[in-house]
Amino acid sequence: MDRSRIGRAVAILAVAALAVAVVSPAFSAAPLTKGKVKKIAKKQAKQQINALVPGMIAAQAIEETELVRFGPINLNLGGSQSIGTFGAGSFTFTARCVDNAGNTQGIVELTTSRDNSAMESNDDSYDDFDTGVTAWWAEDTGDVINTGLQEINSEEDGEGHAWSPNGLAIEGVGTSIVTNASNGSDCSISGAFLLVAPGTV
Repeated sequence: MDRSRIGRAVAILAVAALAVAVVSPAFSAAPLTKGKVKKIAKKQAKQQINALVPGMIAAQAIEETELVRFGPINLNLGGSQSIGTFGAGSFTFTARCVDNAGNTQGIVELTTSRDNSAMESNDDSYDDFDTGVTAWWAEDTGDVINTGLQEINSEEDGEGHAWSPNGLAIEGVGTSIVTNASNGSDCSISGAFLLVAPGTV
């Protein structure tokens, strides 16, 4: 459910609650001014929002500033593109498309500028993640180059965790890697990160 649909639902619930309040005996004794009506509507809307949020999935409940989307990044074999750097250079993500023994391989790589960081994903893990190390945040190897069929990763790729000593924490919301893509690219990569904690310089 997107935010506009939630907003409409809350507005309908607030109007319904207000209608009940207007006809109830408790409110019949005192006349309702425009200000009182607005105050009651806001209160009802707030109560309904608070009731809705706990049942929402994480991707719906987070703030837009906390969610960083990327892609689709369309690459040919040997190509790479920076996805972004976060936390004063703490973590840098890069999309790559490579030839893996005759098969198309799409990779999201992760590097750090802070020694003693940590990361774990479905494809890699470092309890002591230092500068100079390149980790795999997400990876998928498809069929044979050129003659291979389009394939999308089926594992829980990109749902990883990265932590820096400066307090930065990033979680993967998921990464889609399509190899031998029908749009003409060898690799098409997209996904999102959740900036759990912003960290310091």
